[in-house]
Amino acid sequence: MVSSNRNAVRIRKAVTATAIGVALTLAQTAHSASALSLPVGPPVAPGLMSIADFNKDGHMDIAVEQFLGGHESVFLNKGDGTFHPPRHYSLGALGGDFQVMDDFNEDGNPDLAVSNVATANVSILLGNPDGSFRPVILLPAGIGPGGVASGDFNNDAHSDVAVTSLDGSMTVILGRGDGTFGQSVTRPVGIPIVGELIGVAITVGDFNHDGNLDIARGAGATQRVGILLGNGDGTFKYPKNYWVGLVPWCQSNADLNADGNIDLIESNAAGSTVAVLLGNPDGSFQAADYYPSGIVAMCNDVVDLDNDGNQDVLSTDGVQPTFRILLGNGDGTLQAPQVLPVGVVPWAVTHGDLNGDGKQDLVVANGGGGTIAVLMGNGDGTVQAPVHYGA
Repeated sequence: MVSSNRNAVRIRKAVTATAIGVALTLAQTAHSASALSLPVGPPVAPGLMSIADFNKDGHMDIAVEQFLGGHESVFLNKGDGTFHPPRHYSLGALGGDFQVMDDFNEDGNPDLAVSNVATANVSILLGNPDGSFRPVILLPAGIGPGGVASGDFNNDAHSDVAVTSLDGSMTVILGRGDGTFGQSVTRPVGIPIVGELIGVAITVGDFNHDGNLDIARGAGATQRVGILLGNGDGTFKYPKNYWVGLVPWCQSNADLNADGNIDLIESNAAGSTVAVLLGNPDGSFQAADYYPSGIVAMCNDVVDLDNDGNQDVLSTDGVQPTFRILLGNGDGTLQAPQVLPVGVVPWAVTHGDLNGDGKQDLVVANGGGGTIAVLMGNGDGTVQAPVHYGA
């Protein structure tokens, strides 16, 4: 069993490294880095991000995990939407893959959980009031942990962590509310998917309105998303699968048609599309509608960018140096995408009001350029030209 596990991780690392190399080579051959880019720190690829006021100064800061780089980079806001050079914090492992933000020790400071795909664990970084982080805590999390999410899965008023892995399992690690974690349960939730490039992203919500948190898990090996309804005690029912497309990579959820039910937004990397699955009150989902999203649809985010009360979708392209804004119509459909330049190999996108003007701004992680790009929002669904910061 140990030999098998090691081989699985070895395969994952080799395939991932190949994917990164191919993506970076394609992008860097076709496009040069932006003239606004600042010198890059350690040779890494910025990936998933979280936005919060980490140092309690009233301004939103940015934390970005470095894919297979072994550290988290934190950009503190100067107060006007520009940022200081990043501070780096060790993840204690060769990570990360995905990340989630929560307050695991209930002290009012944002904390982070980062999955480390190559080392079979999750890094917990507890935040300090000054925006720094304490030494990392490592939690075991299955073979090739990928998607990570948090929530109160057992209804004890403390945040827990759920991690999906490439061996087809999901591990739920129950939090004690003081930054430590107790019982963990690992159960199969799908077929093993070792050999995929990346995947198994998860998102959390109460899909069937029963008061218990549920999980949606992408699984590119089956080209489906699995819905795991929560039992309220930290366990989940076996997933019901819905077809979404080729290699569902990342996902988010929101109410796109304002009917009170949670809808799913999936990025299909090999299908070059964003899939929208409208939710039903019982936790089931309707057949997907598809929207073009470049060559490799990497990750997405949802925000009301034009202040019309409808949720809009943001999508990155992992090969072209662009990302897309798809404005929502309020009925679950999306408009034709605006295609905007942003940097080399844009992997992830997130949002927040970075300059305090009441408008949503965007941040894109450029895995091939080693930067994050900050795009100030105009409040009408458009954004200003990106400013790049070396990550």
